[in-house]
Amino acid sequence: LRGRSVRHLVPMAALRVSYQGEPGAYSEDAARRYFAGSDIELRPCATFADAMRAVKDGVADHAVIPIENSLGGSIHAAYDSLLSSGLFIIGELDYRVRHALLAPKGVDITDVHYVLSHPQALAQCADFLGSRGIHPVPHADTAGAAASVAAERPPATAALASVIAARLHGLDVLHMDCQDEAENFTRFIVLGPTPRMPALGTTCKTSLVFALRDNVPGALFKALAVFALRDIDLTKIESRPGKSLPGRLQPSTPFAPLRYKYCFYLDIVAHCEERSTVNALNHLRELFDFVRVLGTYQSGPAVHNGPTIEGDGNVGMRQPISRPLTGTGPSPLTIAIIGFGTFGQFLAAKIRPLAHRIVAFDFLSDCHAAGAAIGADVADSLDDVFTAHPDVIVVAVSILSFQDVIGKLALGDRYRTTGSVLLVDVLSVKAHPREVLLGHGLPESVDILCTHPMFGPQSAAVSCEGLPFVYDPVRVRDSYRCKGFLDMFRQLGCSMVEMSSEEHDAIAASTQFITHFTGRVLSQLRLKPSAIATRGFLMLLDLVRNTCADSDDLFYALYRFNPRSGAQLAAFRKAVQHVTEVLERGDRDQCHGQESAQQQEGTI
Repeated sequence: LRGRSVRHLVPMAALRVSYQGEPGAYSEDAARRYFAGSDIELRPCATFADAMRAVKDGVADHAVIPIENSLGGSIHAAYDSLLSSGLFIIGELDYRVRHALLAPKGVDITDVHYVLSHPQALAQCADFLGSRGIHPVPHADTAGAAASVAAERPPATAALASVIAARLHGLDVLHMDCQDEAENFTRFIVLGPTPRMPALGTTCKTSLVFALRDNVPGALFKALAVFALRDIDLTKIESRPGKSLPGRLQPSTPFAPLRYKYCFYLDIVAHCEERSTVNALNHLRELFDFVRVLGTYQSGPAVHNGPTIEGDGNVGMRQPISRPLTGTGPSPLTIAIIGFGTFGQFLAAKIRPLAHRIVAFDFLSDCHAAGAAIGADVADSLDDVFTAHPDVIVVAVSILSFQDVIGKLALGDRYRTTGSVLLVDVLSVKAHPREVLLGHGLPESVDILCTHPMFGPQSAAVSCEGLPFVYDPVRVRDSYRCKGFLDMFRQLGCSMVEMSSEEHDAIAASTQFITHFTGRVLSQLRLKPSAIATRGFLMLLDLVRNTCADSDDLFYALYRFNPRSGAQLAAFRKAVQHVTEVLERGDRDQCHGQESAQQQEGTI
């Protein structure tokens, strides 16, 4: 892609992003999601104030701070630090919080009597803990609680934290989704040293703060009226003690001091440079001595400052979606899944709660029962799929049948009635589907997104948190629709990785193919567990089990459709031959030296 090539020629320094907490904290993951596609350097801090101070002092470029939770309410410590920091809000992210009960390996949930976590997390899981007789123990941080449990292994004690923290510290997940309400979201704000103004006409929010000097009757009513008179919508109001207010805001009457000074934080749905907003703010300044705009920023969960889907050179060609997307679900997209086998059903089940509608179709089998179980509508023919007017078509068929299916999708004038559509592949190789999609004469109205969700029904049975989702926006004109589709996987907690199809295959040949090949070779030895099996041996058995669970077609296709796999196979043969010869000669030094040399050359 042209834009990506330019970025390779002009390397840019990584964005430094500070957050409160330890590695594995929800704030860290929120920062990764907000800046998905950017090269970032994460900087954990002990407190909100420390994270903000890092930006103020130039140690970090941005801070990602939680400001409110849908269950626990406003996070007061964040508000108290915000005003005194002098930073500006440049973005926001709605992050779905899924608390997991974590414990060292071998611990059963019935053995747990105490749980460590942040007070907010404990409050959000109060009913779950109470029903099991588990006593909450406050800790400074969720990820820190997981680290403590892993390092100290206190008896009968678990931690409430993220699945990412579990992986980081080697803990088992005893129970997923411990929060009392499924819809548990935390709103994060992104802070910078200077304002970053969206273009006029963009749907955005403006956050501001004002304070009273004297206790004047009706003062708050007058403040809110300046917005109501101009039909400006308020989405939030929060009052906090004014300990960070400027010194000039002292009471004018010494005999009636305001012992309890408060400042008021407002979020309004408006751009601060719109005429009505400018007039409202001027009116507010006439009424109050202290008014400060904290920032104007795009509203919504997916505002990115770094490169994401805008990675090619066609930014100027892209236009907003031409028809309104309406629906009752969290996402307005109707998604058709062609190929409703094991992975198609798994994918539908994962994204069904996030989509407006799922339409399923399979060339080889009747999928009515599977569709009904998931809550998907079932199409009886390919024509019925297009009659549903999908925004996105996901092709979830095998690699061997992919070209034939795309040929059927390209026939006739199907897209004349649907208009623009986003066509998505989910294969384990990327250059092959990219070539097929670009070479079958699909109309220019068809956008193309190549993806590789690097998980499946086994690895993501509980959660997709932290699992890679690789994507290559091959031809994207409607960035709004493409972003909406990718945002579903961000909400599932995937680690989003933008990568060219060629780069993906170069890496996959030395990772995915060689892993599958090794597992298949070991399966021929018919290895069995024993009472004295080592941990390493058991890991090899897991490798055999996991790789052989995948179809023979997948294994063959990883070789056939990735031209780099042949070179890896040749290197593997050479390595086996060399090590065998060295063993037979008894030359231990030569074996070690050659192994090191090959590792440095990247051949094994």
